Amino acid sequence: MKTQLFFSLTLLAAGSLLAADASLKDDVTSAAAALGNQPNYSWRTTVEVGNNSRFRPGPTEGKTEKDSYTTYSMTFNDNATVTNPKGTVTFWIADGKLLKIQTHVSGTVSFNGNDRDVDRTTTTVIRAVGTTKIEIPDEAKKKLE
Repeated sequence: MKTQLFFSLTLLAAGSLLAADASLKDDVTSAAAALGNQPNYSWRTTVEVGNNSRFRPGPTEGKTEKDSYTTYSMTFNDNATVTNPKGTVTFWIADGKLLKIQTHVSGTVSFNGNDRDVDRTTTTVIRAVGTTKIEIPDEAKKKLE
């Protein structure tokens, strides 16, 4: 469910960018659906920030099993407010499968009363499709039931 939400939100965000090219929109929709139909997969998202950035977030990683569990871990130390946002999204598709998503965003971040211009690229690589396994400790499973 969380996986479907992730890709639904991604597709929704990209919808206006894809409106000009219906076949590209169909390719992205088809590739996301093909990934959603897999029994499992893993992903890793990395963020590239400018050389003068004081905040350097770590990677976000996740694994999901269809109709089962999704694990998600990320490194994030600060909370911030973004204004004047601008961005793009790029999808890599091969053989009808979604391989990678990259977003580029820029804007102004306000943190603790200080404004900073930001310019970052976030890349998510889809991997281990059909071979991802999640091992949940029995104690954790009991808490989730």
